[in-house]
Amino acid sequence: MENIKIKHLILYLIGGFFVTAIISGMSENLGAILLLLYLISIPVLIFIYVKNKLSGNDKNKDKKTNLNNLKNILNDLNKNQKVNKNTEQPTYKSDYNYFELVGIYYYTENLEDFLKDHENPYWKKLDKSNLNRVYKYHRLKDQIIKIEREPTNKYDKNAVRASIQGKTIGYIAHDDKKRFLKQARLPYFVKADISGGPCKDLDPFTNKYGPTENYGYHIRFYI
Repeated sequence: MENIKIKHLILYLIGGFFVTAIISGMSENLGAILLLLYLISIPVLIFIYVKNKLSGNDKNKDKKTNLNNLKNILNDLNKNQKVNKNTEQPTYKSDYNYFELVGIYYYTENLEDFLKDHENPYWKKLDKSNLNRVYKYHRLKDQIIKIEREPTNKYDKNAVRASIQGKTIGYIAHDDKKRFLKQARLPYFVKADISGGPCKDLDPFTNKYGPTENYGYHIRFYI
């Protein structure tokens, strides 16, 4: 019944009419019964035909929708593949471009000699700062530092040091040196982020700042 087509309806109407007419000529009672059944079956078949037609349209729409969705997915995949093919080098702020100086602890005096002009005013007025943690020095962003070779280094003739105002503040880590030198020609100037150093935390029970702690300085940059 699901495959009823318009031609089937036409054949049924014509054939049923002739069969009913022939049988009515042979027997009026039997012909009357067949005519009644014939007339009842016509709207039933038309209803089934219309229902199948509408259902078929819905299925076609679903197929078209699924095909469109599949095409969109494939297009997105192709776009991503094109992006990946074009991105042969890592983008800015990727792990490949990120560096953090090491050995800063040994040059704290040099760093703080520079940071003394960037002291946090709240450091001496801790009761008025309303901060959970107060650092002695402001965090500096985009601070220019110089990176250059240090052939006179007695521990590493290939050392690459970082300095501010001519004073050493740290080094490019040994494991990062090769990666750094692939991207930069020395001497090289970068904008670095300097943070950390002496700090005091607010005690929520006493509402006073505790003793000075120093978790070290951090100097990071991207190239």
